[in-house]
Order: sequence, then structure tokens, then C-alpha cells
Amino acid sequence: SPSGFPSSAPSNIPSLRPSQSPTDTPSTNPTAFPTAKPTPDPTPVPTNLPSSDPTLSVKPSYLPSLTPSVSGSPSLSPSLNPSLSFAPTQCASSIETCVCGETINVNFANCDPEPEDWVGIYECLPEGLDEFRYHPAIWLWTCYDSTCQSGEDNSKGTLVFDENIPGYTAYGPHAYPLVRGKCYVAVLNRNYGVSPPPYDTVIIGEPFIY
Repeated sequence: SPSGFPSSAPSNIPSLRPSQSPTDTPSTNPTAFPTAKPTPDPTPVPTNLPSSDPTLSVKPSYLPSLTPSVSGSPSLSPSLNPSLSFAPTQCASSIETCVCGETINVNFANCDPEPEDWVGIYECLPEGLDEFRYHPAIWLWTCYDSTCQSGEDNSKGTLVFDENIPGYTAYGPHAYPLVRGKCYVAVLNRNYGVSPPPYDTVIIGEPFIY
């Protein structure tokens, strides 16, 4: 041959063609994998029958209703019973005395005040006699400076007896400060115009020692 190779193969070279097919040749049919059990489709949500109106949506039957119940009146409605009535607060007249050093404070409440009401401090009398002396040792109008003017409220207040009391108390047998160590009592009195004692007593306080 032109290439210089022998034209025929030597007899001692083994044949490359197999005499038979190898036993481990893979099958042309692929191995079948186990068939998985098909998962059933989820149960469809039950629905109401569709409305003939295409604009209305169908609401699943399991959803709660959003329509509020209208059975009866709400239990929290306030009662408007006109038969209820409230009794007015009852007034209680009182007079209390506080000795604060040289000062005497008298707190009073008068349910039926008059413009010329005043508070006097009387010296107590010995036991078995009248409660207090005929004339007050010192006194003040319930409006302090004078008799009450129109619009002034003297139904309650505090009168302060000290060295700065008004000058009108100088008329008569009155003086301040009081004698120490004696028993006194505060009395709310009433009189109309100029009148001598005894005066109309409205409230009598508890005795105290000055």
C-alpha cells in the first residue's frame, strides 16, 4: 500500500469484534419508578347559589354574618324614667370656736341668715345659772365690717377676733383681748335696728377656755 503498511493484518492480532453481547449491557427499557398515589384536590369551599346579578359576589357559607342583630333594645341604654327625684341637701346650722394663740376664730353656718346677724363671745356663768352673761365680752357682725349689704352672703364664714377688730366694737362694755383662763361661749344672735339685750339667739356654741 502507499502508506507502507501491510495490506493484510497479521494473523496473530486478536479480533476486536465481540463474539456475543456482554451480559451487563443495560436494558433499553428504563426501570419504572413507583407510581405515587395522586393527592386528591382540596374540597372546594361550599358556596351559595350564585346570584343572577353579576355585580353581586357570592359569600362562602362558613363566613360569619356581619349584619348586627337587632333583636330588642340595647341593654346599656340609660334609663330616662322621669319618676326619679333627688331630695335637696339639707342645711345644718352650726358654730365652732378655735383658740389659736391670742386669736379666736369662729366658724359659722346659718341656714336662714339675715343682714344684721352677729356673733358675740360671752363669758360663761357659774354652773346652775344661765349659760352666759347678759352682755357679750366682744362681738362682730357676720359680714365683719358692718351689717351685710345687698348681695353679700353671710350664710357661712369665719370671724377672726384679734387686736385688729373694727372700731365699732368699742361702744359698750366690750374689750379685747379677753381675760385669760376664763370660760367663754360663742353665740350667733339676731336683732333688727338698735335694740337692747336680750337678743334673739340663733346658734349657741360649745364653751371653751381662752
